[in-house]
Amino acid sequence: MNPVACPLCNKPAREIERSYPGYKLPATFAIMECDDCRLQFALPLESDSAVYEAIYRRPALVPGYDRYYDYARSAKRSPNPLDYLAESMEPYWAVRKAIAGLPSGAKMLDIGSGLGYVAYALRRAGYDAVGLDISENAVAAARARFGDQYVVADLFAWSSDHPNTYDAVTLLEVIEHVENPIDWVRAAFRLVRPGGMLIISTPNRDYYPDGSVWATEAPPVHLWWFSEHSFARLTDGIGAQIEVVDFSACDFAPAQPYSDRPVASFRTPMLNEEGRPSSRLRRAAAALGVLPVAKAVWTLFHGPKNDGRAHPNPAVRETLAVILRKPISG
Repeated sequence: MNPVACPLCNKPAREIERSYPGYKLPATFAIMECDDCRLQFALPLESDSAVYEAIYRRPALVPGYDRYYDYARSAKRSPNPLDYLAESMEPYWAVRKAIAGLPSGAKMLDIGSGLGYVAYALRRAGYDAVGLDISENAVAAARARFGDQYVVADLFAWSSDHPNTYDAVTLLEVIEHVENPIDWVRAAFRLVRPGGMLIISTPNRDYYPDGSVWATEAPPVHLWWFSEHSFARLTDGIGAQIEVVDFSACDFAPAQPYSDRPVASFRTPMLNEEGRPSSRLRRAAAALGVLPVAKAVWTLFHGPKNDGRAHPNPAVRETLAVILRKPISG
């Protein structure tokens, strides 16, 4: 492959994997790494909306996305859904920490709201929260479960129509999915009022040692794997006060224990050529109405085992979460 410039820092990026299995059969991707900012990215850098529509048609059958389906169901039943989420997954812990000082009724927008449980949890916590997503399937499911506080809209159009509107905007586990993350961050930040904040989370390249290859979802679902250094390049020139969330006080274990040896993640494609979930076992269990039981049994015997090993730096977790604050102009 000819030399490729890193899309963020413009330094040379080298190929570290030529035929990485894609999320949907039979696609494969090249994985590139920048030795300067430690960014990894997939080529071709092309998202596929049909993949997301296929996922949101049956999220319970797709490994990885099934946890979001479970969060949506459990958040609806929880007396305090924000606390439930914050005690379940690192991005939501970071959000609860970031917004702790906001007053009741603060205006919030959750971009890429998916199944809707984050906006619902924020609203139940007393905030004026709305969820925004481009997927009609996702928004329809969120409205059916949680109510009408969701809109189907393009971020860039919404940003142009609602600048300087929100006390807090969340962009959780989204920028790794999009072709143009710099434009997404700028559009999201435009929505924040002076004195407000944009909270971004994404899988953290720095949790894994040098030599690791793409320990995140397969392309084109994830197109980027950011380090803190590469994330700084992502926000260059935006005019924000930047704070990296310190996870030292996060008291639940990471989903994956820390390893000081390089990690290479080559997952079986989640969707077949027709766009259906690849797992025949999951489809059969769902048809029989025993999918939750089957998942629990499989996890008990075959799921990841967390041996309690923590990253040498307790502030670093699998999630990289960053708060971008918009200064109040004089």
